[in-house]
Amino acid sequence: MQNITLRINAFFESLTSLKVFLILLALGAVAYLQTMWYSFVHDDFVFIVGNPDIGRLDDLKEVFLRSSRFEGGSPIVNLYYRPILDIVYKIQYYLFGSYPSGYHLTNVFLHIFNSFFIFWIVRFLLKEKKIALIGATLFLLHPVQTESVCAIAGISNLLMTLFCLLGFVFYLRSGNCSTRTKRSWLYMGSILFFVLSLFTKERAIVFPLLILCYEFCRVNFKVRLRQIKEIGFRCVAFFVVLLGYFKFRSIVLGKSLPDFASNTQELWLRIASIPETLLVYFGILVFPSNLHYYRSQDILLYSVFSTLGLIAVLLLLLYVVKFFFKEERQIALFGLGWFFISLLPVLNIVPLINEYSIILTSEHFLYFSFLGFVLFLMTLLKVLQQRIFLRNFRGISYGFFIAILLIFSVLTIHQSRYWRGEIPLFKRTLQFEENLGRVRILLARAYYFDHSYDKAIIEYQRALKIMQEYMMKAAGTKAESFYLNFIKEIHFDLAHCYEGKKDFERSIEEYRQVLAIDPNDFKIYTNIGVSYFHMKDFDNAILYFNKTLEADPANIGVLNNLAFCYMEKNDLLKAKEILEEISRIDSSSELPQDRLKKMMDSQKREKK
Repeated sequence: MQNITLRINAFFESLTSLKVFLILLALGAVAYLQTMWYSFVHDDFVFIVGNPDIGRLDDLKEVFLRSSRFEGGSPIVNLYYRPILDIVYKIQYYLFGSYPSGYHLTNVFLHIFNSFFIFWIVRFLLKEKKIALIGATLFLLHPVQTESVCAIAGISNLLMTLFCLLGFVFYLRSGNCSTRTKRSWLYMGSILFFVLSLFTKERAIVFPLLILCYEFCRVNFKVRLRQIKEIGFRCVAFFVVLLGYFKFRSIVLGKSLPDFASNTQELWLRIASIPETLLVYFGILVFPSNLHYYRSQDILLYSVFSTLGLIAVLLLLLYVVKFFFKEERQIALFGLGWFFISLLPVLNIVPLINEYSIILTSEHFLYFSFLGFVLFLMTLLKVLQQRIFLRNFRGISYGFFIAILLIFSVLTIHQSRYWRGEIPLFKRTLQFEENLGRVRILLARAYYFDHSYDKAIIEYQRALKIMQEYMMKAAGTKAESFYLNFIKEIHFDLAHCYEGKKDFERSIEEYRQVLAIDPNDFKIYTNIGVSYFHMKDFDNAILYFNKTLEADPANIGVLNNLAFCYMEKNDLLKAKEILEEISRIDSSSELPQDRLKKMMDSQKREKK
């Protein structure tokens, strides 16, 4: 046993940074390499597949002077301003096009690099290479990370975290330099990475607070005043940059932050839900079971026991820290500070509401905060090794963590498989979030594109019932129109499902439900006309195509459909008149001219 321990110690002592990176690379490949064969899912379609500007490389300067544009122009992303991320998407699209493998591989490499910098930070602070490697591996293999790594759109978390970790590494090194010139360059590098993180994802605004927390955890209160001045001098540049970012953002977008206090009652409910959110996060970090996408909680189900539970957990943590040595106590408190401060933007103070009173408590929110969890846990491990003098306790503690990491790696591989497509992803979500109408819509769409029309119809009908209940609860408020739009969208999609089943009578019924909500949606008249055409009811088809043309007389597609109807009715004179009208509107179009020629030839043959 002693020989094994000596060999393990010798192995760890011989570890260079390159060897550590190669170990993390191998472990990361085992855990996540299968994602290369996964497709685009959910937000990937918004940010990549449906991004109208992603193929343009000639507007890189303009990216910094406007908000990001996405297909559909949803107001939800009006304050989306991430120019560095947009540039990365453009580069990825240039390299990988519409093939998701390259995007997934990028995410895996970014996650491995982040794990390596976690190793560097823990080693720098705790001066323990073995413990640092365990901490980095925990970050790499913990199952809660799958949401950030497996979703292509999760690159926003990975890249922002990379820049923040690099900024923190440079800051730590700048405070540990003997030469003034090198210290200045490292300090400027830290600020530069902070700027890059801000333009990658808004959550990086907490970075100056993290630097401040690190410095205050190191304060010697006997010489407090002088140290506070030094801390202020070192941190002020980060806050100046942050103020400049807010000003620049307000110029580009019109305002810096979304309105989070317009509904005071809702704001207090969101704040009251924070203890339960934190308890959920603690729970899935320690016992990562039942992990799923769209993790949510209802702010109307507030319980005082959540607050009491959180207070008990915090008191327990502080009580444990009390027995640490001074240096370890500072690091443990900084770890807790990093965890809580980095979560501030995603604790629903700024609303992250899914629907009605259900708020997001997504697992990917923990990615950036994970360093705090690792720091506290690894500091606890170091203190236990220092305080417990049982024979071979160090070896036992390492063996325990290795066993945990092996379990986590298996769970990670299993959890990542839900991301292989939208059907397994959303089916998994609905096992835990069965009342989320939006997820049922997403699953229904996945079934529709899989040509599983009956399954899609069932999910759409369930979603319809949920949204109708929300609309009734929100009657007389601004939210009523929000849910009404969802209901309209569901009826529209249901009509498509019935079209897929060739049940055109039911599709017409659903389209009429849409018109009852929005009579001015003229594309619906076109769709009804197409359904009647398939039913060979050409008179009603002509009626509805003409309704569309009342609003848009130059709609070539509808004019073509109308010409087809008259051709089917054998009214070739009227069909010819419409095809000639199309040629006048678009003289470059060869299709109507070809049809006209065929009609003329047909008429000549009939005369002969």
